[in-house]
Amino acid sequence: MNSTRVFRYEAIAAALLRDIQRGRLANGGRLPSEPALARTFKVSHLTVRRALSRLAGDGYVSRQRGRGTFVTSHPSSRTILYVGEFEGHFYRELFLALRARAQAAQYRAFGVEAQDADPRELQRSVREHLNEAAVVVVRDIHYPALAALLADNSCRVIVVGDLRLGPDLPAHHVLTDRMRALVLAVDHLADLGHKRIVLACGGASHPSSTPAPRPRLELVHSLLAGYRGAMDANGLENSCAVLPFEVEPGVPSSGVAAVKHALSARRPPTAFVCDIDFRARAIYAAAAELKLKIPRDVSVVGLYDTPWCSAWMPELTSVSMREVAIADTVVRLCEGAPCKEPMVFRIEPLLVRRHSTCPAG
Repeated sequence: MNSTRVFRYEAIAAALLRDIQRGRLANGGRLPSEPALARTFKVSHLTVRRALSRLAGDGYVSRQRGRGTFVTSHPSSRTILYVGEFEGHFYRELFLALRARAQAAQYRAFGVEAQDADPRELQRSVREHLNEAAVVVVRDIHYPALAALLADNSCRVIVVGDLRLGPDLPAHHVLTDRMRALVLAVDHLADLGHKRIVLACGGASHPSSTPAPRPRLELVHSLLAGYRGAMDANGLENSCAVLPFEVEPGVPSSGVAAVKHALSARRPPTAFVCDIDFRARAIYAAAAELKLKIPRDVSVVGLYDTPWCSAWMPELTSVSMREVAIADTVVRLCEGAPCKEPMVFRIEPLLVRRHSTCPAG
């Protein structure tokens, strides 16, 4: 005879689960209200609430503030919804890595395109999938627009990206460390003997008539802090060593003039660090027009270690933000207990040496 004590809320949770598994409570359907369940089982509202919390924690139901409790079949508790970009710099590789790691762990991963989406349309698209997703992985820049919606749903939330933004929703924040990435890039060039190292950084110019969004400004500030700190730590001069310019993917001419101007100075830089890989295209183009060789005359390091690195010859040295490690961390968090308060995980970047750097001449 089993002597293990079964609490009343556990028995209620088990009874509701049997109804779900037998189809009496359909997937996506709403459960009776807490008062109705309390009358049915002849218990207090608190006992019913504990039973529903147990089912929500196991992924069988989702609780939505102001709407009620909805059935979510158990297989969907192994479903991950990704909200972000699919073709953008670094995030395409992140989604592919996440999907591969999710499939290996027997999760189903699918996504909602968020790039350039209207906030209301984005909320509508995400809301449609919340009943079937047990975990929502959202990029930091889209998190503020979705925070209130996600707070009303019982699904687990994991925020990925460069910054922790938005209110203190109980979520896991899996963040890259771009400041540390800048330090690795500058340290690598300093170890090679480079003393005049320029940071090529989009959005680093003086404020224009169209202010940059807050997330972008915070990223730029963190990059500048990392760059200046690394230069100081290596005893290198960093005054006026930031090159503010924009380079559009697929537009070879953009940014070239700014790079040529820097390389034509009386004391030109011997190395560049790009805040994202594709800015290196302008540096390669400008060096070619000035008859300079990479890396003999100028060394170049990028950030993010994307497929852009193999698009030029010589191949670009870059700092990987380790999207596979991010995906692994996300899937591990899916398996763990939901967090009751915000938790932050930072992924250590990794320098990937190729052929665009060499000792200073």
